[in-house]
Amino acid sequence: TMKYVLSFIALILCLSVSLPTLCISQNINVKQEKKLSKKERKALRAAAMEAEVASAFEKKRILVEINRIYPSGRESKVTNNSYAFRLVNDSLTCHLPYIGDMTTSAYGGIDLSINASGTKVINPQYLYDQEQNCYFILFKFINETRNERWDCKIQLFKDKIVYIGLSCLNRSSISYEGELAAIK
Repeated sequence: TMKYVLSFIALILCLSVSLPTLCISQNINVKQEKKLSKKERKALRAAAMEAEVASAFEKKRILVEINRIYPSGRESKVTNNSYAFRLVNDSLTCHLPYIGDMTTSAYGGIDLSINASGTKVINPQYLYDQEQNCYFILFKFINETRNERWDCKIQLFKDKIVYIGLSCLNRSSISYEGELAAIK
């Protein structure tokens, strides 16, 4: 619950900074902002979120706070832990849990998590899909835990929701859902 409280506080701070800035940039002063209808305020917040997502994509600075795991063929799981997926200038840092099947044997207490510590990604592609109205980032990377090559597909929506799909030759695929966060 502390994570949600901090996320809420960060959201309020973000809106308190970005909303007046957005209003000023659109020739609306702060006094007029209070006179806006609920629909207009909602549109301004959506525009601010959209601008934040576009900026993160263009600067190649993506930080996703994971809140749900979708193991292949299994029920989704809500995570209460602070799992994060960070892609900055084609370098990946993450520590993600893995739930799924393997084609090779894993014995005892073998760590099956997906880890990268500033790993350079392979063949990154940054795309915008007008039909789906979202951004895509595609690349491959080496999982440091088991020296496996993973394919990654990130789908970044303008409302800051992010889907991350991971697939590997020796394991069943897994997906994660989270929210775009600001990189400090």
